[in-house]
Amino acid sequence: MLDVGCGNGEPALTVARLVGAEGRVVGVDVAEPMLVNARRRAHAAGLGQVEFVARDSSDLGGLGTFDAAVSRFSIMLAPEPERATAAVRAVLRPGARFAACVWGEAHDVPFCALIPAALQAALGVAPPAADAPGPMRMGRKGRLADAFVAGGFVDVVESETRIHVRFASVADAVRYYLEGSGSVRRALDAYGADGEARLMAELERALDDRRGTDGEIRMPSLVRIARGTAR
Repeated sequence: MLDVGCGNGEPALTVARLVGAEGRVVGVDVAEPMLVNARRRAHAAGLGQVEFVARDSSDLGGLGTFDAAVSRFSIMLAPEPERATAAVRAVLRPGARFAACVWGEAHDVPFCALIPAALQAALGVAPPAADAPGPMRMGRKGRLADAFVAGGFVDVVESETRIHVRFASVADAVRYYLEGSGSVRRALDAYGADGEARLMAELERALDDRRGTDGEIRMPSLVRIARGTAR
């Protein structure tokens, strides 16, 4: 099984446990620091059947062929999503399945929409262009399915579901965004300590609006899922 955009190792590590010692799982990602963490986790869990390779999603040659592939919140970050799906198709055996998910549109994904709104309000950072690589780029209904078809998949089906992103407190959510968002890190590098203070204040204000009576932050967010078969 191939995991495209595996980040820190999921879902590749979970799949490795399912396929057992006789299976083979390869996770690819462009972020080497994340892959270092994924390899550490695999070693600690004794999962020798999984390997992690630094590779762009549109360049998967030389990895062998696979019976299945998955991609979790990665295709929307590829410069050319159709090239990425075509690259996945090229390493799948005929009849193999590919499933991927992306976030929905901004109004349906407060978990992702909160950051560009906060950056604009606090620091005047313009939101990215609608088709620029980013979390909500492929949120329109049918956009992910179109990328599957363009990549050579058949029997393509797109569906949607809602997940409930939760943080125990405003402070936990602010910490997550400050440490885990690439756009936030780039902004903080540019604006320094004063910018960080302004951004933190804006994040706290926006998150407080979503705080329940128990203090927990809840952000129901739409996920689009597509699956298709390699011909």
